[in-house]
Amino acid sequence: MSDRVMTILQRRPGTPVMVRGDRNVAYGQIVVLMSTLQGAGVANVGLLSEPPQDG
Repeated sequence: MSDRVMTILQRRPGTPVMVRGDRNVAYGQIVVLMSTLQGAGVANVGLLSEPPQDG
């Protein structure tokens, strides 16, 4: 994955990366992903979330 991200960043430096997860993803997996993205040179990482559904 980091090779793919680095290729995109070489073509479009500064491209933001948005991470979307849900409650089934362990926080540790998100930490590993963020570390991998940083190692690939991503400077702009955002986390997307959806509001909790009532009921």
